[in-house]
Amino acid sequence: MCLLASTIAIVFLQIEYERKKMNYYKFLRLRKFIFFSGLVLFQASYAYAQERIVFVLSGQSNMVGLASTDRIPESMIEVPSNVTYVLDGEVSDFSTNGNGRFGPEVSFAHEISAQWPEKEIVLIKYAVGGASLYAWSPEWTEEGANITLNANFGNLYSNLMDMISDQKILAPENFTAILWMQGERDARFPEAGTNYFENFSNLINHLRNDIGNPQLPFIFGQINPPASRYPALSDVRAAQREAIAAVPSTHMIATDDLTKLDDNLHYDADGIIEMGIRFARAFIDNYSIN
Repeated sequence: MCLLASTIAIVFLQIEYERKKMNYYKFLRLRKFIFFSGLVLFQASYAYAQERIVFVLSGQSNMVGLASTDRIPESMIEVPSNVTYVLDGEVSDFSTNGNGRFGPEVSFAHEISAQWPEKEIVLIKYAVGGASLYAWSPEWTEEGANITLNANFGNLYSNLMDMISDQKILAPENFTAILWMQGERDARFPEAGTNYFENFSNLINHLRNDIGNPQLPFIFGQINPPASRYPALSDVRAAQREAIAAVPSTHMIATDDLTKLDDNLHYDADGIIEMGIRFARAFIDNYSIN
């Protein structure tokens, strides 16, 4: 854009020169100044863009997080200075996060910031509690979403892509990984459990292609709700294991040992903080950035 603006300015300068017949040497100096100013600005903006890394955080309630923000450790309450946290399309902070709850973004941000303090880090989070892969489907239909009683949510995939595209400063090469914590809703419905691998791999491929980075790392957490209330749990967990074997550049973090709230479904503050650390370590230990 800087070079384009410089080129346009030079064209207008040429027109002005022809119209007014300004001093020729003054014209050359001005043209040279405009061109090199544009070049310097372009190089600076390109270098700045190269320093930006973006993580997308999405899924359902355990990505939303149900732990109270009062339980965020004092050392983590502030968003790191090199991190921009975008929640549901708006720049946010951790202490007033959502409805007073927090998810794995808190500890994840601090781990990634400590690893790459020289980078500008952007976290884009959009997660919806109780949402199945039918609600997240890139080919969303009301009929499909009704399989898991999610039609009232609307097209969540479209919402997420709109939020990503709203961040106009971002280019495909800035996107570094997708973090995903979801699957409990599908584990409640046998049909959704049976089709989880197909729906999951389809979602991953569409996200990568629509963002413009076909090899974008996709890191997700294994679900572990109570089997007595989630009849398709074994199907979803099997599909998640199949995904790391069949879909390139995927990685699954363990969650079975994370501590939970009394509902034995959602992670408590300690569990969600450890989850964020595991997401960060999975990326740091298995992937690289330029």
